[in-house]
Amino acid sequence: MTGAMLAHIVRHPAVIASALVLMLAAALLGSVAALVWRPAAVDAQETDNALEGLNAKIRSLRAEASTAQSYALRLSQATALEAKLGHRSSEPEFIHAIETLAASSGATMEQISSPGAEKSAGPIELVLTGTYVTIIKFVTGLNDLRDYVTVDRASMSRDGDNIRAFLVLTRPRPR
Repeated sequence: MTGAMLAHIVRHPAVIASALVLMLAAALLGSVAALVWRPAAVDAQETDNALEGLNAKIRSLRAEASTAQSYALRLSQATALEAKLGHRSSEPEFIHAIETLAASSGATMEQISSPGAEKSAGPIELVLTGTYVTIIKFVTGLNDLRDYVTVDRASMSRDGDNIRAFLVLTRPRPR
């Protein structure tokens, strides 16, 4: 094709009319895009932002719920501890409670030495024998006593099939 022929085609009224129709269609599509697609994209972005805010709120509420559950658990434990600290059994009652605990856990108490009623507080030394499980049952059972008891020292040795445990328990002085 020569330049003259191309110039003739470009100046033809049908080509000019179709070019105008194409430009009008492009302008129409651009305005549709501006009126429909852009607001939809803005709405989608706003929805995404709202969802992010709600997700952050859910995470915050879950953390608060976890803290509240932990607080409720600690509060009940603190109440139980205050009750134990406020209660003090007599020396014979306490020794009886320890002997009962040893029997119920399956351990055998070989020896117990306590400071006596005149001192009212001090270490109580125990020697228990039993399986590892029965010794552990005894130690965990100390939590269920009415008095607050701490295990200050513990040592274990094997005695044949049994475990021999030496425990030093203390109770706080009365207030």
